[in-house]
Amino acid sequence: MEIELAPETYRLCIIENDAEFDKFMHWTKQNAIGVLVDPFFDDEKNLLKGAVIEDLAELEKQNKHIEEVERFCLLFTKSNEDGTFSQIYRDFVNDVTLLLHDKCTCDGCKCIGCQMYDVRIAHYGKDNVDIRQSNENTIVLNLSDSESEWTQEFVENHSVDWNDWESLVT
Repeated sequence: MEIELAPETYRLCIIENDAEFDKFMHWTKQNAIGVLVDPFFDDEKNLLKGAVIEDLAELEKQNKHIEEVERFCLLFTKSNEDGTFSQIYRDFVNDVTLLLHDKCTCDGCKCIGCQMYDVRIAHYGKDNVDIRQSNENTIVLNLSDSESEWTQEFVENHSVDWNDWESLVT
């Protein structure tokens, strides 16, 4: 069977050395052209076998993004009716939700949540911290690029069910 893949034009060139291959690959990247080696397609034009040439720098960018997602952690600060704040740490990858403080005053408070904010601001500067509002009562601090380690005892004492908090903070 013949598959009707009709390129506008094509040419066959023999790449004789690494320098020519590098030049060719650079050209394909600049022109957003994918490169397949020994491709074999089915009747629906699906690639059944063959090698796809990928740019290592692009793969590393994708892997870095995956690593960032693997550390997806947020600190929710929800305002309470009595003027205090509840601080909820959520690690989405490890499915851990911790109630760090349920009556934080944020005025000179040295609770863990306030310390996390202070460290981020000291490190990145006030204008460069990723803080967003998730609803009218809650702000969210992105902690995905930081390391937070909790003792087993702390996790046991502060764990809460995310399902109980999700609708309140998102």
